[in-house]
Amino acid sequence: MSPLKNVNNQPAAQKLLDSLPTYSVVLDKYGHAWQFGPIYWYRAFGDDEPFGSWDLAFSFPITVIHAPKETP
Repeated sequence: MSPLKNVNNQPAAQKLLDSLPTYSVVLDKYGHAWQFGPIYWYRAFGDDEPFGSWDLAFSFPITVIHAPKETP
């Protein structure tokens, strides 16, 4: 599967993260997967500490690997 979107700077990464629907999944520069909950981003392994899009955006490049279709 090819990535939907890849951004290589912090402002663009935050804008992208803020635009994604709930349950989207992205990869950061370390290859860590993150899933968007109703408010915060959560790393897919180990901990359940929430991260805001501003914090996560500093781990650019951010690659979107799943963006669910929003339901009405």
